[in-house]
Amino acid sequence: MTLTIEQRIAGAEKAWQEGRIIQGDWRRRDGGGGNDGRELVCALAAFGPDINASTDCPADLMPLWLAYLVPRIDDGIAFADVPWFMGELVARAKRWHKLDAAAWDRIRTAYLIMVIRQAVEWAEPVQPDPKPEYWGKVVDACNGVVEALEGKADLATARRAAADAAA
Repeated sequence: MTLTIEQRIAGAEKAWQEGRIIQGDWRRRDGGGGNDGRELVCALAAFGPDINASTDCPADLMPLWLAYLVPRIDDGIAFADVPWFMGELVARAKRWHKLDAAAWDRIRTAYLIMVIRQAVEWAEPVQPDPKPEYWGKVVDACNGVVEALEGKADLATARRAAADAAA
């Protein structure tokens, strides 16, 4: 049986409401703690019994890049934050039908820019003083990629700068 997007979202919402979202595994049965053998699922697997890998996620539910991120975020956050994360994921999934391919591309681009900027910001304070020779090249390469993603520079130039920084 093929599930509709609405059925997938409703199933994920039910798993969230029942407190069945887990970390570190796609799905498993839990016989202890009063769960009576209920199926526990990761945040992505909650969207359907046929989802056992990121690549199993239907493209009309979410793009592959996001399907790849969901289990990594779910597994990487504090366990106490899992209910919040899943609740927010379900709330947003209910609105995804309004997004076209161009909107998803803008979201992905904004996400990539944020990740690059955050990585530089977090790496800056742990650099030795004086800064190593390579650090300026790394920052320049990162800034070049951000500019290319923003459409302000050429991606080939940013690739060359990144390759030079890595050398």
